Amino acid sequence: MGTRPNTDDQARIVRDIIALLPDVAKDLSRKPLDCVRREDVSVAQVKVLVHLAQYGPRTMSELAGGLGITLPSATGLVNPLVDMDFVVRDRDEDDKRVVRIRLSPSAQKVADRIMAERRAQVEAALSGLSPQARLHFLEGLDRLAAVFRGDISYEAPVSCGASAWHGETADKTTAGTEAAGARRARGGGTGAKGD
Repeated sequence: MGTRPNTDDQARIVRDIIALLPDVAKDLSRKPLDCVRREDVSVAQVKVLVHLAQYGPRTMSELAGGLGITLPSATGLVNPLVDMDFVVRDRDEDDKRVVRIRLSPSAQKVADRIMAERRAQVEAALSGLSPQARLHFLEGLDRLAAVFRGDISYEAPVSCGASAWHGETADKTTAGTEAAGARRARGGGTGAKGD
């Protein structure tokens, strides 16, 4: 196993990752938007379509939890998608009270193209890495996502509340744990595939 980076290297790596995150987020949302640009679909609705493409049919509660939004917000995003024939509502075979939403066949074709391109992009990024570096890359992304979801707590150096704009530092709270608790309270989940 390699040596640990020194403090200067660690600080540079953190700065570089922070600098790359907005570009990665923007680039991830660009392609799905290109595929549905003419359909008057919002960025939030694209997230619904991508979520359904990744995880398959979901109840409204599962969708809301997976996206980290409220049930009324999820319903507000899905209703227009049903009207545009991007999403279909189906009654559960075992329990007719349960309604699942899924992509329509035409939306599934678009989603399949998006996911195929995503796979090709990830494969291109990994192609120059050793098998061990690929595993480390995946582990790093997984840990970063867990911190963002609130599954891994961290000590916030400053509060992100109103007092942060006045130069006050945070007490030693675990911001990630608080975020996770708030998400669970509103029916959110961890964002894991089973949610």
